[in-house]
Amino acid sequence: MNAPSSDTERRQYQRYPIVTGLHFYHGPSDCEIPARVVNISDGGVLVFVATTARVRAGHPIRMDMGWFPHPKLVCPGRHYVAGTIVRVDRSAQRSTGQMEVGIRFAAA
Repeated sequence: MNAPSSDTERRQYQRYPIVTGLHFYHGPSDCEIPARVVNISDGGVLVFVATTARVRAGHPIRMDMGWFPHPKLVCPGRHYVAGTIVRVDRSAQRSTGQMEVGIRFAAA
């Protein structure tokens, strides 16, 4: 499911827009963080979280994806997927009270 290459699009995987809720376990703070999913790809997921969440690029996380509506990730019951936060964008926090967080799925 690799995205076609182009000069304007550098992404390795095609993104699929979706709006749903998700909780992920954030290792460094030892807590679950609620998130709103914006899109997903084979390589990761983009979520919005509250600006009070103490997340940073490089932090490990774990998501429960058993119910998730993505063909490669759907699994009956609970299915935990490890990942790493790769990007935190606080530019939208004034208007939305949330920040964008890019998460890369761990290699299987």
